[in-house]
Amino acid sequence: MKSIKQKVKSKSGLIVAMITAAVGLVSLTVPMVAFANDNENVNIGIVSPTETVSVSDKVSLFNSYLEISEEIASGMCGDNAVWVLDDTGTLTISGSGAITSSPWRSQYKLSIKTVVINSGITKIANYSFWGCTNLTSVSLPDTVTEIGQRAFEECSITSITIPNSVTLIDDCAFELCKKLTSINIPDSVTKVGKYAFNCCTALTSVTIGKSVNNIGNYAFATCTSLTDVYYSGTWCEWEHIEKGAYYDSYFLNAAKHYGDTRVHPWSTELSYDDEAHYYKCTLCGEEKDVENHSFTNYVSNNDATCTADGTKTAKCDVCDATDTVVDLDTKLGHTWSLLYNEDSHYYKCTLCGEETDAENHSFTNYVSNNDATCTADGTKTAKCDVCDATDTVVVPKLGHNYENGVCTKCGVIKPTALSNPRTGDSTNYIFWIALLVISGTTAAVILVNLRRKSFK
Repeated sequence: MKSIKQKVKSKSGLIVAMITAAVGLVSLTVPMVAFANDNENVNIGIVSPTETVSVSDKVSLFNSYLEISEEIASGMCGDNAVWVLDDTGTLTISGSGAITSSPWRSQYKLSIKTVVINSGITKIANYSFWGCTNLTSVSLPDTVTEIGQRAFEECSITSITIPNSVTLIDDCAFELCKKLTSINIPDSVTKVGKYAFNCCTALTSVTIGKSVNNIGNYAFATCTSLTDVYYSGTWCEWEHIEKGAYYDSYFLNAAKHYGDTRVHPWSTELSYDDEAHYYKCTLCGEEKDVENHSFTNYVSNNDATCTADGTKTAKCDVCDATDTVVDLDTKLGHTWSLLYNEDSHYYKCTLCGEETDAENHSFTNYVSNNDATCTADGTKTAKCDVCDATDTVVVPKLGHNYENGVCTKCGVIKPTALSNPRTGDSTNYIFWIALLVISGTTAAVILVNLRRKSFK
C-alpha cells in the first residue's frame, strides 16, 4: 500500500498539520489540528473529534484540506489552555485545566461555527461562547466538570452531548439557544442552574439524570415546544428534587416519563413505631404494608421489688419493636430479720433494707455474774425480753461475815480479834500456841535475870 505524507505550514509559519493518507482509500479521517513548534518536526496539537472527508483523488484530498484549514487566530485562554481558530470557523481548544477567558469573542465570535474542546480541559468559563450566533456544533471531552454561566447563550446549536463528567450546568448556560431540539443531562450532573435552558423554543424533549437534586428557577421557562421530560429515577425521587418555585406551564404540563417504574424507592428493612411496623419510602416517608405488632413471648426483667410487681418484655414476632408490661403478682414481699443496737431492736428487710417496729430494749431478768467480793462491787446481766441485746449493771459488794473473828466468805481475820483473843477459841489454835510459847519464853528470861541479880 502506497502512502503519502505532507507537512503543512500556516501563513504565520507554524506547522498546522502532518498528514498521512493511504492510497487506495475512498475516505480519510482528518484530525482537527492546534499548532506545533516550527523548529520541531512533530505535531503537538492533534485533537478530536475528527472529520471524515470522502475523496476520489487522494492527492487532491490534501490540497483541499490545505485550502480550508488556514489558521486565522490563536492564543492562550487559560493558565494551560490554548486556542486556535481556522478559516473554516473551527475553534479548537487544547491543554489542561480551566478555560478562564474567551479572547475570541472580541473579534471572532460571529466567525465561529464549530467548537472542539480537547481532553484535559476541565471547566468552560462564564460567557465563553455567549453571542456566538453562528455556532452550530460543539464537542466536549469527558474531562469537563462544569459549564459556566451563559457559556453557550444565544448559540445556534441544534444538539449537544454533555459528557458524564459534568456535575454543574450553571445559570443561563444554554439560554436562548432557539435551535436546540433536545438535551440529555447525564447522571453525573447534580445541579441545573436558573434560566439554564430558558427560551429554548425548539426544545421538544429533555432527559434528566437521577443524580440531579436541584433545578433552579425558570430553568426550562418558555420552552414552548417542550412535550416530554424523561427522568431516570422514580416518581418519588422526581418529586423530591429541589426545584425553583417558578416554572411555566410548558414544563409543568410536559409528559413525565420515569426510568424506574417504581413509584417509591421502598426501604428493604422494616420500620416501626409504638403501634405498628411497615416499609417506608426512603425519600418521602410514605408507608406501606402497615401491621400492628404481635407480642407473644414475654420474658421477665427480674426487676420486682418487695413492694412492687416487676416487668416483662417481649420482642415483636415480625420486627425489632419491644413491649414492656407489668408482670402481675410478682412483688417479692419483705423478708424480715430482727436486729438491734445499743438502745433498741427493730426488724430489717434482708432484700431492700427497710426497717420497721423499732422499740427500746426491755430487761427484766438480771442474773448475777458472781463477781462481787466482800470489798468490791460485782455485776449482773440481763438479756432483752425480745432480742439478744444484753444489759450489765453494778451490784453492791458482799461485805465480810465474821465468825470467831474470821470472815466466812473470804477468810480475812477480823481486826479486833488480834487484840482481845477469846479463851477456848479453837478455830485458830496455831495462833494461840505461838502466843503461849512467846509468853512463856519471855517469863523464863525475866526469871533467870532476877536470879542472877540475887547471887551477886
